[in-house]
Amino acid sequence: MGDFHTEFTFTSININRNYGARLHRDGGNVGPSFIKAFGEFTGGALNYFPEDDRSTDLPTLVAEAGNKKVKVNLSKGLLLFDGKRAHEVDPFEGERYTLVFFTAPRYWKITDEARQTMQTAGLPMPTEKAMQCLKAALRPPQGYAIKGAKAAAAKLAAAKAAAKAKAKASKAGGKPEEMQPYRYWSHEVPERVEAEKRAAAYWKKRGLREVMEDAACPTRGVDWEHTRHLRGQAWTANHVFVLANEPARKDLVLREFRNCVDACAFLNDPKSAVPKAITRAGYCTVLSNRTRTWYVIYKKEAKEAAMQAFGMAAEQPRSKRVARGEKAAKEAAVLGAGG
Repeated sequence: MGDFHTEFTFTSININRNYGARLHRDGGNVGPSFIKAFGEFTGGALNYFPEDDRSTDLPTLVAEAGNKKVKVNLSKGLLLFDGKRAHEVDPFEGERYTLVFFTAPRYWKITDEARQTMQTAGLPMPTEKAMQCLKAALRPPQGYAIKGAKAAAAKLAAAKAAAKAKAKASKAGGKPEEMQPYRYWSHEVPERVEAEKRAAAYWKKRGLREVMEDAACPTRGVDWEHTRHLRGQAWTANHVFVLANEPARKDLVLREFRNCVDACAFLNDPKSAVPKAITRAGYCTVLSNRTRTWYVIYKKEAKEAAMQAFGMAAEQPRSKRVARGEKAAKEAAVLGAGG
């Protein structure tokens, strides 16, 4: 993009459906992110603290600078912002979708195979130079007048960061005096509105195209780094269900393990001395040390047999504590991209 003196690059696209993110700062994100909202909904504006320098915790930030946040209507335009600064979503009604384009940390460690796959799929992979230009497109936060002993130090650090960013912006060909902590491109202009009307009329007449399954799709079957270790394994922590009480079959208990992940690692290791009863059955039980819950781990093909063996006609729901943990883990994955 001309404004950035480089192409906007990214490693990831996060798709959110009806997700009202609470106040947070992204963790799994280098920072510069594009976000756009779609759908038929009311409310759902993004509240963004553009001068958040992360020098204080979120409750203090809200208490001391809550009136300094900016409210952005993502359904009316495209926003470039720093996901590492505090932001949250207003309550909304209706169907709200957002697309977030961002770069994951340590992107330079991606394997050649994964990089080639992503480039073939059309994703513009980031380079160090491109990321420097993108970071320079957003002015560093100047901080807020937060009371406390750290206020002066935080203000000084923010001033140094701003000076450093201006130098980088000048080197990249930008104009430091034009730098802003976020950039917003509204599409509520007459030309765009008219184009949207023509496009809606065209697709209403033509109808939506069917999705064609392509067996040669370059993204099919790629071993991504975070799931590569699960490929071809007979035992995984995804194939589990909960028991209400301690199991009667003591020969199927793996007592030396206190969580499903470690138990699966043991079961998949060809060097492990897996009890013969477990090998024959294709399932076993583990007592979680954290939740004090009994889990049944089963091979995919042995689920029905495992449920029958433990007298279960249908899978029991997970405990409330486990359910809360799973919900928190799912939210944490999305929070890497915000909005």
